Amino acid sequence: MFCENCKINQASGYIEESKAGIKRRLNLCAKCLNKKEQMILETSMFSPFFAASSTNHACLSCGTTLNSILNTLFVGCPDCYNGLGEELNPIIKNLQNAVSHAGTRPGEGGLREELKQLKLQLAQAVKEERFEDAAILKRRINEKEGKI
Repeated sequence: MFCENCKINQASGYIEESKAGIKRRLNLCAKCLNKKEQMILETSMFSPFFAASSTNHACLSCGTTLNSILNTLFVGCPDCYNGLGEELNPIIKNLQNAVSHAGTRPGEGGLREELKQLKLQLAQAVKEERFEDAAILKRRINEKEGKI
């Protein structure tokens, strides 16, 4: 299958476009695909940062460049945040409206629910004057809170 853009080279990939609610799949050669992706990035929400990335700084730990992060939206390692912080922070803020993560860690939701149930059981044990059970529940609560 030939590239639907240049109609010269063999298509090696595709990109999906959506115009007026109609999805269209374009089969493109590598050269046209790169041009199309570059055009999309330059006209996207990253355009203010794209020009600033011309120096193309790289993370000292993993070598990931700012252009690579802009293209893939993935950082290479935790050190990228420190090494590329000045250039990366505006991009992150644009994506998630904040620079720091304020959510929960994976698996933490179940732990919080378990703590809630233990605290309810503790209150019930104290109300019923089951102090040995209350002491055990309190110890379990302290252990769980130490994991958060």
